[in-house]
Amino acid sequence: MTQLYDIEGPHAGHSQLFAIGPFDTCCQNLSIMPEKPPSNRTDYSLLSKSWNIGLAIVILTLLGHWIDKRFHTSYIFTVVGAALGFLYSLYEAWAALK
Repeated sequence: MTQLYDIEGPHAGHSQLFAIGPFDTCCQNLSIMPEKPPSNRTDYSLLSKSWNIGLAIVILTLLGHWIDKRFHTSYIFTVVGAALGFLYSLYEAWAALK
C-alpha cells in the first residue's frame, strides 16, 4: 500500500509529497503547485487594450474615408479620423499605464 507524506517545501506556500509504496526502493518526489495559482488577468487586460487601440485607429480612419467618399471631398476626413484614432490610442495607452 502506498503512503503519502506531506513535508513543508523550501518555498513558502509549497509542500512536497513523498510517495512510498511496496515496490519503491526510494521516495518519489511529487511536487504540488501552490493552492492559489497566479492570475493572468493583467495579460488579458493588456491584450484587450491593444485591440481597442488598433480597432479605434482603423474604424475612425475608415469612417473618415467613408465621409470623404460620401461628400466627394479630398482626404481631409480620412486624415482627421486617423488623427482622432491616434489620439484615442494615446489616451488608452496612458490610461493603461496609470
